[in-house]
Amino acid sequence: VLRAPVDLLWNGGVGTYVRSDDETDADAQDKANDRVRVTASQLRCKVIGEGGNLGLTQQARIAFALNGGRVNADFIDNAAGVATSDLEVNLKIALDSGTIDTALRNTLLAGATDDVAARVLADNADQILAISMAAAEAGSLLDRHVKLIKNLQDVAGIDPDVEGLPSKRELDRRRVIGLGLTRPEIAVLLAQSKNLVSQELLASDVPDHEVFVGRLQQYFPATIAEHARTEIANHPLRREIVATAVAGELINRVGPGTIYRMQERLSVSTPEVAMAYATVRDILDLDALWSEVLTGKTDESQRIQALLEIRELLEHLTSWVLRNGAGNRDRVSAAVSRLMAVSGDRVERV
Repeated sequence: VLRAPVDLLWNGGVGTYVRSDDETDADAQDKANDRVRVTASQLRCKVIGEGGNLGLTQQARIAFALNGGRVNADFIDNAAGVATSDLEVNLKIALDSGTIDTALRNTLLAGATDDVAARVLADNADQILAISMAAAEAGSLLDRHVKLIKNLQDVAGIDPDVEGLPSKRELDRRRVIGLGLTRPEIAVLLAQSKNLVSQELLASDVPDHEVFVGRLQQYFPATIAEHARTEIANHPLRREIVATAVAGELINRVGPGTIYRMQERLSVSTPEVAMAYATVRDILDLDALWSEVLTGKTDESQRIQALLEIRELLEHLTSWVLRNGAGNRDRVSAAVSRLMAVSGDRVERV
């Protein structure tokens, strides 16, 4: 079954069934499945989806990706379960304040089922899209990703070996042949970048700023936000919810590594980048522009290319705001509008 010539190999069970050719069965740390485990080079599927945890070793994912297979990581593919649990807990905290009638509470929770599912799936889709965008430019972004790995080591304390990130020797080899990071490796950078940015935003006043205050209500299903606006505003985890949401959007839109690049070039902080990004996002009406590209009748490669052009413009304008000061939102809006007039043909082309 594991070696079948199929389009999709879906893992939804318990156990580690694939290792890399450079690993031993002992490295998989799953003795119960030693007799049925295969190596990445023996796989003949085109795509791997991981509904379960640890179905492949990280090195097996990387080897499969280097051989042309399409794979993310278990913490990406099955993230919907964790996200649903988080949203469910936060919903119950908001509705268990005692100010909402029990019958209404139960009705609201039951009625939010489809909305919760749609939100969670949309978040997962955004995350996978971010990986696809980074993968499309992986070769040209290798040096930026190498700097990001070093930054995550220094600031977040990650261990590249534990995270399955490539060694210096492997990075040098890929640079010579024009290869960048694989999707499983990009997934690690995406997740670790979000964790770091979320922590840095939480330590700032960004979660309390009026620019982001609406993110708290937007996190919850519309019907519940309508009936529990006060309860949500007083949610004990409101700052954490906003910081996580803003960090997720920011990294998904600008890509892992862009914030560090701006910090390095412009000597700015993560909260300052978040504020400048929000200014540009609102002026560009970025959500509508992003949605228009995603719903357009084009193939994936064209969509990715269009989104990469938007990302480049977004980074350019955000950097401009950071260099020129984001304190006066009206002044910045007028200036960015003038820049957009110059860049208008590019936006139309996208």
